[in-house]
Amino acid sequence: MMQAIEFVVRDGAGNLSNGTFGNDGVGSRLNVGNGQQVSLHLAEADVKSYTRDGDDLVIELADGSMIRLAGYFDGENMLYLSKGGDLMAVELTQGADEELYALYQHEASWGKWSPSDDLIHYEEPEVMAAQFDTGLLGLGGIGGGAIPALVGVGGVITGVGGGDDGGGGGPTYDVTVEPGDWILGGDDDPEPSFPVIGTGVPGEDVVVTAGDVTQVVTVGDDGTWEVIFTGDTLPEDGDYVVEVTTNDQGGDEVVLTGPDVLIDTVAPEVTFTSGVVSTDDFFNGDSYGDGVVVSGTSEPGATLIVTVGGVATELVVGESGTWEVTFGPDAAPEGEYEADVSVYAVDAVGNSATYGDVIVVDTVGGVSFDDLSFGGDYTINGTEAEGSISFTGVTQPGSTVVISFEGTDYPATVAGDGSWSLTFGPGEFPGGEYEATLVATATDTHGNVTTASSSWTVDTVTNVTLTPGFAGADGVINAEDREGGLVLTGSTQPGNVVEVQIGDATYPATVSATGSWSLTLAPGDIPEGAYTSQISVTSTDGAGNVATTGAPLVVDTLGFVEFSGNPVTADDVVNGTEAGQSISLTGTTMPGSSVMITMNGANYPAVVDAGGNWVVTFPPSSFPAGEYDMPVTATATSPAGNASMATTVVDVDTMGWVTISGAPVTADDVVNAVEAADGVTLTGMTEPGSTVNVQLGNVTVPAVVAADGSWTASFAPGQIAPGTYQAPISVTATDAAGNSSTAHDTLAIDTETAVTLNTQVEGDGIINEAEAANGVVLTGTGEPGAAVQVTFAGVTRPATVDGAGNWQVAYLPGDIPAGETMASVSVTATDAAGNMATAAGEIEVDRIIDLTLDGPIAVDDIVNEVEHGEGVQLSGTVEPGSTVEVTLGNATHTAVVLADGTWFTTFAPQEVPEGDYLASISAVATDGAGNMASITDSVQVDTFVEPLTISTVEGDDIVNAEEQADGVSFAGTVEPGSSVIVSFEGTTHAATVDAAGNWTVAFAAGEIPTGEYTAAATVVATDAAGNTRTETTDVSVDTDNPDAPVILSFRQGGTGVREIGVDQNDDITEVQQIDGAGNVSAVAYDLEIDDEWGEVIFDFNEAIPTGSNLVVTSTDAAGNHAGTLFVMEDPGNSVVDLANPGLGQFDIQAVDLQFASEAELTITADQLAELSGFTNELVIHGGDDDIVNAAGATATGETRVIEGESYDVYTLGEGTLVVDQDIQVNPALV
Repeated sequence: MMQAIEFVVRDGAGNLSNGTFGNDGVGSRLNVGNGQQVSLHLAEADVKSYTRDGDDLVIELADGSMIRLAGYFDGENMLYLSKGGDLMAVELTQGADEELYALYQHEASWGKWSPSDDLIHYEEPEVMAAQFDTGLLGLGGIGGGAIPALVGVGGVITGVGGGDDGGGGGPTYDVTVEPGDWILGGDDDPEPSFPVIGTGVPGEDVVVTAGDVTQVVTVGDDGTWEVIFTGDTLPEDGDYVVEVTTNDQGGDEVVLTGPDVLIDTVAPEVTFTSGVVSTDDFFNGDSYGDGVVVSGTSEPGATLIVTVGGVATELVVGESGTWEVTFGPDAAPEGEYEADVSVYAVDAVGNSATYGDVIVVDTVGGVSFDDLSFGGDYTINGTEAEGSISFTGVTQPGSTVVISFEGTDYPATVAGDGSWSLTFGPGEFPGGEYEATLVATATDTHGNVTTASSSWTVDTVTNVTLTPGFAGADGVINAEDREGGLVLTGSTQPGNVVEVQIGDATYPATVSATGSWSLTLAPGDIPEGAYTSQISVTSTDGAGNVATTGAPLVVDTLGFVEFSGNPVTADDVVNGTEAGQSISLTGTTMPGSSVMITMNGANYPAVVDAGGNWVVTFPPSSFPAGEYDMPVTATATSPAGNASMATTVVDVDTMGWVTISGAPVTADDVVNAVEAADGVTLTGMTEPGSTVNVQLGNVTVPAVVAADGSWTASFAPGQIAPGTYQAPISVTATDAAGNSSTAHDTLAIDTETAVTLNTQVEGDGIINEAEAANGVVLTGTGEPGAAVQVTFAGVTRPATVDGAGNWQVAYLPGDIPAGETMASVSVTATDAAGNMATAAGEIEVDRIIDLTLDGPIAVDDIVNEVEHGEGVQLSGTVEPGSTVEVTLGNATHTAVVLADGTWFTTFAPQEVPEGDYLASISAVATDGAGNMASITDSVQVDTFVEPLTISTVEGDDIVNAEEQADGVSFAGTVEPGSSVIVSFEGTTHAATVDAAGNWTVAFAAGEIPTGEYTAAATVVATDAAGNTRTETTDVSVDTDNPDAPVILSFRQGGTGVREIGVDQNDDITEVQQIDGAGNVSAVAYDLEIDDEWGEVIFDFNEAIPTGSNLVVTSTDAAGNHAGTLFVMEDPGNSVVDLANPGLGQFDIQAVDLQFASEAELTITADQLAELSGFTNELVIHGGDDDIVNAAGATATGETRVIEGESYDVYTLGEGTLVVDQDIQVNPALV
């Protein structure tokens, strides 16, 4: 009887129809339209043969049953076989005699989306092949005659005897070759090789060709064969498709296409095309730009590492095969040098080689002038310009140098060592006065252009002049001219040196910044006499150019005059009578001269005769009365204008005389009261024989005249008027001839003085402590200049009355009595004349004040928050009548002072800033005398708890299930010395606070309710001052595990599971492998997001082999884990081992049996608790071929829907089982 075989048909519009062969109404025939895809739930081994019967396809199965696809060949239809989630396309090729051969191509696998997903069958088929070995890969063909060769790409050619000529029985051997892609080569593969593996008919030869290399191998008894291409059998580099030729069981030749092979053992070749020495390139100042550009060619796709100056640049060669790299100043700075460039080339296979060349960088030229001083002054003068002028310098060897000068370019001569020169012949260099700037332009061998300039002064001309008229209008230097010195002037070039030669003497002239020059000759530089000399002026400029000029110098300095020496009168003295007559004087001079006589301020011309004798007559009364010598001067002027002088005196005596002695009348020349009481004597001198009368004030007395002319006059005490004044003195003398004379003077009289004392010291007559501490100044008035002695409290100090009549004396703090007292003061004044006066008085001294500050403040000298809110009161005592200024922090009050001296003041809360700090206190008292006293103190202000912090709970302020089970600790910092109370979810604990203020408190697991919620933790701290502070923090509690991952798809290959797909969610998912021994290892995979199906695809880097299971774990944001044990297909064992020791590492919330055929799972209440951890709940996914044995489980009648499927809920011990309704739950164990 035919087994039930499922099928799926999809038409061209995508419509699906499903059915089962063997069911009533369907039988083994299926009508197929045009453009349909038919998928049979069969494995390749389930098919014995394919036969075409008209337009029908007849499929003979291994159990002998038949399936007819009617009309299959009447349209573009496609056949698929599908089992276990894999889909194989069947390509039928017709051979001779209507025989059909099948080529199978893998089309899709379950678990990764494909357009053919609708055609996939997930279970294994149940066709029983009685006469075929299903372990062999292949299908039987129909017909027994010779058939043409068939070509398959990594495919299977199968053939089994049958049909008209075939015989039954015996094994069937497939002719196959394994596909693949081989890439050989690279530095890490020194001996490349690749195998070609396949199956065939035992004993048949297999010819394997790769490129131009062919190997022959015989199929082994097990139907397998293998050849290895290596060493001499490895083809040359290239891209090949391996071709395999053999015979099938019928003896027909079969040609198969094997793996693709890429052989590349040669490193990429690199060629430089620009920028290096081998390409004759270099980089000068113009081509350098921002760096060096090196280019070349190489193998497209090769990776190049180009290095210059230790800087490497990596690039990939493009499809054109060209490459280019620019190195900036960091790798190839400007300058003049050669540098190696290396290129490391490696292709995609890993073959590598290094190539090198050299870059030449020359961005530096150079040219300079030699230091040419041209005689040491860097100036080309006329003499030097008359010869050859050469300019020299240096440049880089091989350079050309052009000198630009005055608009003309001159090529310089450059020697092999780089020295250059340019020479101007005699007379070729332009003369004049100017700054000559030469510019040298050098071009080096690499085209770098450099310029340098240098300047010299050209000065080949100069000039000098002498200003005429230096000898006056007459052109003669006379004696007067000579006495005034001679000034010569002229002009020349600024900076020149001018020398003047007169006779044998040479003098340097002074040259100004404008070029004017001058020379002043002293009289001694001009010899006296009458003569003519030559003046020669020479000017030399800075360049050494010389100019000269000159003029004659005429000198005449001779002349004289003399008095004759004859007496003026008989006795050569002019008396009063002679003074009333004419008087003559005579003398001699140079003939032709004029003579002028000067006497008593008047000029009298003399008469000069031809012989040079002269005479002058003074008219009567020319001599003033008196007793003196009259000076007379004679001045003669020669014809050249030279003046000569001679002097004499005339003795005149026409009157008498009298004087008053200048000696002091008293010791200080002031007559005081005592001296006036003794009388006063005056003295003087007069002409002997004279009589003298002396008047002092209003009193006149005759003087006594001695023989020598000294006189003395005495005044009695009663003749001197008292007071302070200047008394006039008048003395009259009469000589024997009756001539009278007078003299006048004054005498200071001072017979009185006075002094006063100011007792209103410091403005109020009271000396307080502050005033005493600074010292005290006593003042008064007196006669200016008088000396004062002041005695205060027994201490005497001197003073002097100033010009305004005031005196003062300073007493030091130590001179002033302490306490409160009346101190006596006495003052004695003595004026300059010796007169004395006194004054006395008393001064009050008050230096005492008492001040106190009450304490402690605020009971304990700490102002806490409550006390601060009531205001801070300060109080104390002070001397009654005083004022008290009190400062607390930055606030100042005037305190209330009671009659008994008690003071107080209160500072409002807003005047005392809140915080934790030491506030300063000061109280300053002032009494009625102005004495001040102060007290300083401080009080601690502590109005809040600071700091108070709460650390992050469990590292993220989220408590997950694992953390909740261990209990939760809260911690933070607080002001040292504080106490801390923490409340959370109705439970309150006192925290432990260390000396540093770190606090911690632990809550047991039972005090933290489970679930998913956010609760506030309240922390109340009380510091040592009694302040309290409350802080809260929100803590998220999330002890609910995330949903265990649901595996929605998977893909299995020949070597195991290649990928799985799980549902998309926000939880973190990871996959780990667990083998039968309990070993757990990480699985390497690539992630893909399939948005269309809402899946996350884990594409494993290596297939997971049978015998292993997977644990897929989701982790939510709180760190709670939920794992799904994904049970994989194990052909040798269908029992699920929940006792595997490796499972203890996970929180298993689900077991997935749906992809393991006929899985059997046995679970106990203990295993449920151990697997699921905190939840004690397990979801089991699966199908109707799976069995769950759960001893003691009880059905609750409750159902749940997961991913569209219904699940029954059971209790097992304290836990819960949620089982897919398709799974068979063993009734005997429920």
